Amino acid sequence: MDPATDPGSFDYVDHADAATTVAMAAMAAIAANDGAADGTMMMADNNCTNEYCVTDEEYYEMIYRYVFPKWYDWIIFCIYMIVFVVGLIGNFLVCYVVLRVNHMQTVTNMFILNLAAGDFMVILICLMPTLLWDTWETWFFGYALCKLVLYLQNVSISVSILTLSAIAVERWYAICHPLKFNSTATRAKLIIACIWMLSFIISVPELVVNYVKPKFEPELTRLLSQCHVWWSAESDMVYRCTLLAVLYVMPLLLMSGTYTLIAQCLWSNTIPGAQQGAVYKAQDQKMSLKSKGTSAVEPAAVGRDAGPKCPLSSSSSESALTWPVHIAARVQVK
Repeated sequence: MDPATDPGSFDYVDHADAATTVAMAAMAAIAANDGAADGTMMMADNNCTNEYCVTDEEYYEMIYRYVFPKWYDWIIFCIYMIVFVVGLIGNFLVCYVVLRVNHMQTVTNMFILNLAAGDFMVILICLMPTLLWDTWETWFFGYALCKLVLYLQNVSISVSILTLSAIAVERWYAICHPLKFNSTATRAKLIIACIWMLSFIISVPELVVNYVKPKFEPELTRLLSQCHVWWSAESDMVYRCTLLAVLYVMPLLLMSGTYTLIAQCLWSNTIPGAQQGAVYKAQDQKMSLKSKGTSAVEPAAVGRDAGPKCPLSSSSSESALTWPVHIAARVQVK
């Protein structure tokens, strides 16, 4: 007899237990499905508008408790406020002093002024909106400011970074090539204009793709709304990588290279421009020697025009005529 069909065998008992287990699992699954269906029907019967099946007021209170800042968020907020006030006052004073004092309006201070203006915009436009956005996890400022604020944030950061790069290049040129360096106010203004133009151009996508995306549909509350982009994640990644290259990698390499060359020039034994300076010094010495020779001949010419004051005889006429020449030669020797 087959052991699997023999009621007295152990194999028969194992097969029976396995069949019982499968049957019990199937009944549990059916019961769970029935319970879920009953729960869905209950939500439908109760007209639930959220996953917790609570009233809108209670649901709003739950959201508010979730986004309300914790105690450590208030500490960060106070630190940000100190940085905000000090940064605004400091950069404003730099701009005020450079613009009001005439002798402070040098080429170097023009770049410092532009850097202070960019930093002022960074603190004013970036710090507070970003702090509120990160703390409350909500964009409070509406559709128009969603585009404008993020656009100006990119512009201000770009201005600061590109100005630092321009200052690094100007310093390298002035220190390592001092005799060739010829920085003018017109050139500085042109560089600053190019910095602002490039910053406005590379930030244009922020004006196009940003919009406010609410969390809840229909919109129960403005909380948890986000300033989002409508283009694909791949397009956003390409744009962010481009910004990373233009505003971080390239300026970092440029400033690292220029300041490394400046350090080499300052620590080397050869003074920048020393060779050209030696050539110019030799030329100046030659010119001074020529000028001294000319000044030595002038008294002799005056003596020749005046003529000798002693009487001349016919026998000594040749020596009398050559007498001024001998006097001039002696002066030149001396």
